Amino acid sequence: MKTWCLRYQEDNENPAFSIVIPTRNRFGPRVRNCIRGVQLQTQERIELIIADYGSSKEGLERLLKTLDYFNCTIYHYETDDVWSLSGARNLGIRRSNAKYVATLDVDCIMEPEVVATSVGIYKEHPDYFIVNRVCHCPEDLDVGSLRLPRDYPKLHQKCKCVRPGIGAYMSAPRKWWFKVRGFDERIKRWGADDDDMKKRAQADGRRAFISNKTRPRGVKIYHQWHPKSEARLNSSEQQAENYRILKKDDTIIRNGKDWGYV
Repeated sequence: MKTWCLRYQEDNENPAFSIVIPTRNRFGPRVRNCIRGVQLQTQERIELIIADYGSSKEGLERLLKTLDYFNCTIYHYETDDVWSLSGARNLGIRRSNAKYVATLDVDCIMEPEVVATSVGIYKEHPDYFIVNRVCHCPEDLDVGSLRLPRDYPKLHQKCKCVRPGIGAYMSAPRKWWFKVRGFDERIKRWGADDDDMKKRAQADGRRAFISNKTRPRGVKIYHQWHPKSEARLNSSEQQAENYRILKKDDTIIRNGKDWGYV
């Protein structure tokens, strides 16, 4: 196993909620804004896990520098394999400790009530699988100049919820993530993993609840604009395989018992 814990979160006994942020060669302002959004949550006792899947030596160094002032646990999986969002998410889910666990994309910013709202929903509806609609920020919004919480009104004004994307934030009870053995690790790069997980949740009798559709105040997710990576632009063959899995495999439980150890 080539997974290393580079830092443990301080004073984090008995967390109420875990957030897993998967990443690879991401650092700088977008990552700081994402973590700052977690830091500003009104929910107390949040366990924050950064799951780094195969960053280069330089990328990892720059990520660690970005995270210098944030209290979080950092896991690094050493690999030269192609990027696996599913594997990175599972890396963190497998090591989470709270009753409820969410995955959050590293280029997204949460409004302050996202986690508290999720916890409140679970108290009434423990069978829900919670997702959030994503509000996309324009290219001309300078993410490097954002200062939170001061600039939440700017995000609300400029970032539009025009597409029904739901993968940026996905939450479920930890025991359910373990029941289904996380995201399908056959799915590499990007494409189909979010839809596949929603499909599996619904097949297992879990209602997918889009929290900012009916509770719009304080629970939006903002996607910070960035150019597409070369790997994403050149992944059509893998995307075809991903969608084949999505359409052909109707099982609920995926991966082997060693899931999350990639």
